[in-house]
Amino acid sequence: MFDKHQITEEPDEGNLSRPVLKTSRAGDSLAEFNRSCHDAVEAIFNAIRYKAKYVLDADIAKCFDQIDQEALLDKLNTFPTVRRQIKAWLKAGVLEGKTLFPTEKGTPQGGILSPLLANVALHGMENRIKQAFKKAILIRYADDFVILDEDLSTIQKCQEIIADWLKV
Repeated sequence: MFDKHQITEEPDEGNLSRPVLKTSRAGDSLAEFNRSCHDAVEAIFNAIRYKAKYVLDADIAKCFDQIDQEALLDKLNTFPTVRRQIKAWLKAGVLEGKTLFPTEKGTPQGGILSPLLANVALHGMENRIKQAFKKAILIRYADDFVILDEDLSTIQKCQEIIADWLKV
């Protein structure tokens, strides 16, 4: 049902290594860890520069707080040591002042791995939209996304599809 992802370490110029997310399917253009918000802006610009489109601009409310940790860990296809480390990181809690708050769900927003883990958790959203509308364009970066299409009714239907997809 879910696509599998693999987190690995690869050599990087000037650094010993950098985390990389490898997806099992092509076409999830911004799910790679080494992409930035500038890549998302460029993708949006390229999608609208020649033809006017309607836009659904969305930010998934409390995305980082609501991610199901077990479902997220199930989507990962990585070495047991890396999986245990990510699980420990997810369960570590949040320290505010001198008080430690446990984290039973979600990922720590602002954490270095949070955008990567949000991309893993939200992977499949693009496929669901493409199943319904071949021409609709979905561009996602972490918990923010836009859907572009020439037809307003397509945008409205995409909004309903995404709302249903997020409930699962």
